Amino acid sequence: MEEFLDDTIKSAQNTKLKVIDASKGITPIGETSQVVKTGQEAGHDHDHSDGNPHVWLDPVLAKQQVTTIRDGLIAADPKNKSKYEANAAAYLQQLAALNTEFEQTLKPFQDRTFITFHDAFPYLAKRYDLKQVAVVEIPEDQLSPADVQATVDAVKQFQAKALFSEPGVDNKLLNSLSNDLKVTLRPLDSLEAGETDPQYYLTAMRSNLQTLTQAFK
Repeated sequence: MEEFLDDTIKSAQNTKLKVIDASKGITPIGETSQVVKTGQEAGHDHDHSDGNPHVWLDPVLAKQQVTTIRDGLIAADPKNKSKYEANAAAYLQQLAALNTEFEQTLKPFQDRTFITFHDAFPYLAKRYDLKQVAVVEIPEDQLSPADVQATVDAVKQFQAKALFSEPGVDNKLLNSLSNDLKVTLRPLDSLEAGETDPQYYLTAMRSNLQTLTQAFK
C-alpha cells in the first residue's frame, strides 16, 4: 500500500535498514473476493490491481501482522527480543478477544449485505460471513457525478436501509444524498489514519462493530 516509501528507502542510502512487510504471507483479496460491485464499477481496477490492501480490518489477519512485525523487530534488534515478545504476546491476546467479540456479535447477522462507499472492508466481511457492496474502490476528496450515480444504483439494487461512509470522504454531499434516498448514513472507519493512541485500533474496531450491529438491527 505504501508504494511512496520505495523512494524514501532508496534515498536513505542505509545498507543496514531493515524493511518489514507486515502483510507477508497474507493472500490478498482480488477478483475472487466477496466484494459485490455495482455494474458501473465492475472491472474498474483503480489502484487495487495487486489485491485489496485493507488486511488490518480483519482482527485475525491483524494478529498475523503483529507476529510478522515482532519477528522483524527481533531480527533488527535482537538484544531486546524478550521485550518484543512480551509486548506482542499481550497485544495478540487483545486481538484474540476482539475477534471473539466480532464473532459472537455478528453471528446472528451472517450473510447480511452492507453497502460501503469505499471498498475497504472485504477482509472483515469474509471473516464474519458478511457481504460488502462497494460503491467505489478508491474514494476521492470530492464525489464525482459517477460516484453519486453508483451510490444511487447500489442503494436501489440492494434496497439498502443504511450506507457507510468514513473519515476523509465528502460526507456533506453523502448526507444530502442519503436524505434523498431515505437511508441512514453511518460512519465506518477504515483505520487508514487516526489517533496515535496505542489503543486506537481496538477502540475504532469496537466502534465499527457497534455501528454494523446497529445497522443490521
